[in-house]
Amino acid sequence: MKKFLHIFRWYDYGLIVLIFILSVGVAATMEMIFDESLYLQVPFLLAKESSYNLIYPIDSFNGFIGVTLGPTVLLPIALVFKLLGVGVLKARIIPCFYFTGLFVLFWCQALRDQNRVIGFLFVLSILSIPSIFLYGVTVHGEVPSLFFVVLGILLWKPNSNNFIGLTCFGLAAVTKTYFLLYVIPIFGVVLVE
Repeated sequence: MKKFLHIFRWYDYGLIVLIFILSVGVAATMEMIFDESLYLQVPFLLAKESSYNLIYPIDSFNGFIGVTLGPTVLLPIALVFKLLGVGVLKARIIPCFYFTGLFVLFWCQALRDQNRVIGFLFVLSILSIPSIFLYGVTVHGEVPSLFFVVLGILLWKPNSNNFIGLTCFGLAAVTKTYFLLYVIPIFGVVLVE
């Protein structure tokens, strides 16, 4: 990690701060989504009663409604609720960190390839997709899962002990279970390399 930090320039840090401020600004203006209101029941009860549960029970035979977001997002939100109080924007701070962290990982990869222009164009093209903010700054698990997948790929070293990379792949699957469909083929490709 130190290898990447010394190649960061002052404007790289400025870009990271700008992306974080932009994501918080978008998060402050978005309305709450149904899935988000369901997911936020868990950290609310964790902060208030130390219970990993829902306020309103969900019909158990309806397989389409349920908490499908893992503890890698819900536990930090519960900590924010415990420290700062309950609020939608306070809950969205954690996804904003994951959103910014994902861009940092992509930027690190661009710097590893020594091509800031391509990295900057990539960041601009991703930010131009309107729905990226829907999943990036609201309490959903897609962007945090992708963060862990990309981190696992960047930390993977051929012919060495890859415990941290494997842990990142596992955290991606824990965050959003259907990411197993994404992680297993990537894991296979990385293992063959």
